[in-house]
This record gives sequence, C-alpha cells and structure tokens, in this order.
Amino acid sequence: MEALKQTLGPRPDSHYRKAQQYPQELHDIAGAWLTTYQSLRERLLKLASERRINAGGIQALSREFMARFPKIRAALAK
Repeated sequence: MEALKQTLGPRPDSHYRKAQQYPQELHDIAGAWLTTYQSLRERLLKLASERRINAGGIQALSREFMARFPKIRAALAK
C-alpha cells in the first residue's frame, strides 16, 4: 500500500501544476497576440490615413490640371 501511495502521490501534484501552467501560458500567448494585433491595427490605420491625405492632394492637382485644358476635358467627356 505504501509503495502505491508513493507512486500515485507525486502525480496529482505534478498534473495539477501542469494543469495550472497551461491556462497561464495560454493567457500569456493571448496577451502577446493582442498586443501585436493592436500595434498592427494602429500602424495600418495610420498608413490608410496618410494615403487618404496624399490621395486628396492628387485629386486637387488633377482638377487643377483639367481646368487648365478645357479641350482635353471635353475630349475625355466624349
């Protein structure tokens, strides 16, 4: 009986510690993923914002250019 108790004794503690360790590791991984996701999202939003600003400048230049050349504009309208 004593040998059986010794054999079975350490296993529940060991398994219990591992069972506690896995959710903690999962929490750490999820936290790292969330931080990476938020950082990427912020960078993409900033990039999209910069592109919108640049696109507005290009559109203004296009309108100015087309206003200078009414014949070209008329030909393009056909």
